[in-house]
Order: sequence, then C-alpha cells, then structure tokens
Amino acid sequence: MGIISRALAAALLIATAVTPAAAAAQDETFSPDWDAMSGALRERRFADLLRLADEAIAHSPPLEDSEGRRVLCAHSDVEAVLYAALPDPDGQGTIVRNAAPCNLLFYRAYALEELGRRAQAMELMGSLTRYAPFWPQYHAEYGYVLAQSGRPEEALAQYRQVIDALELLADEIDKEHWSAVAQRGIGYALIDLKRWDEAEAAYRKSLDHDPDNAVAQHELEFIARERPRD
Repeated sequence: MGIISRALAAALLIATAVTPAAAAAQDETFSPDWDAMSGALRERRFADLLRLADEAIAHSPPLEDSEGRRVLCAHSDVEAVLYAALPDPDGQGTIVRNAAPCNLLFYRAYALEELGRRAQAMELMGSLTRYAPFWPQYHAEYGYVLAQSGRPEEALAQYRQVIDALELLADEIDKEHWSAVAQRGIGYALIDLKRWDEAEAAYRKSLDHDPDNAVAQHELEFIARERPRD
C-alpha cells in the first residue's frame, strides 16, 4: 500500500494486541485469529487477509447500535476514557468497545486497497476515523489513500489529525514514529499542491523524528530539482 503504509502495517501487528479494560464486557469473549491475519499481511496474501477479516467481522461485536448510541473503538484505557468524556450531541449515549472490531475493518480496508478496490478501502478508512477519532493510525492510512486518489487537501487534514491525536495519546503510542509518518504525509500532499517551501519544511520536520529515513531524504532531493527557480 505504499512506502508510508509499510510502517503502518508493522504497527498494526502490535496494535491488535492492545485491549482497554474499559471496553464493553461482551467484547471479552471475541477472539479473532490475529496470528493468521498478521501472517497473511506479512506474506502479502491479501486475498487470504480479506477472507480472514470478513470471517472474523461476521462474529465481531457490532459498530452500529440498535438504540442509536454512538459506538467508538479504543486501543488503550486512556483512549477509552477520552471517548467516554466526549460530548454526546444526540443525547443517546456512547458505547466504547475495545479495538478489535475496528482493527478488523482496518485489515479489510488494507486488503481491499492492495487488491485494487480503492473506493471500498477509502470508504472503510473514512468510517474508522469516526469510530476511533483519536487513533493516529487510522487518520494516517486514510490520508495516504486520499493522497493516492488525487485529493491532497483532504489528505492534509487527515495527517494534521494525526498530529492532534499525538497530543492526547503521547504516552500511549510511539510519538516519534507517528510524528515522522504525519510530516512525511503532509510533505507528500504539499508537493501535489506545488507548495514547495511548505513541503520541504514538512520533510525536514519528519527527519527530526526519523533522521535516517530514506523516503524523506529522497523527497527533499525531488523538491530541490522540481521547485521553480525565481
């Protein structure tokens, strides 16, 4: 799914193992075969990954509530507390589940993108940013798909959401990694928009967090070649 997303895939193998204590009790008996899905992802067997994800989703706790309550996914106790404290504009209440149902959708979206079904992948990724609005991984992946679909302004907004999320979850995640991912994504979108100086600044910021990243260094060389001379 591209250079940025290879790092996201590796991070997901860790993220799926995290379960917040505050999750709904009915989630506790739901145990998908994460090892099989992780293996399919590592071995790039995306049709198998899609099949495994779909089989698990069929038995997953629902992300829609029959009583109209908002359903959110939390990857940690801190994230669960943040979601429980969010304003409830409809007054129907909020259910905070653990991360499993959302991570299954993430696997499904990842497989769909790799299988060339981008429109479906994009729709799923967009929904995940609503189910877990503070989880940086979902915003970063959605930003990637938007950028690859020629929608750089929307991609920028998603990568900036990653940076915002880091302020809330700084002790829960690898802040250096996700800061670098976000700045590289911002730089990529800004290149598409021909905003060369801002793109250069974003890639240089990414190197503050990931100094040896070859992608950022290559993109800085590209900017130096392509930026119009006064």
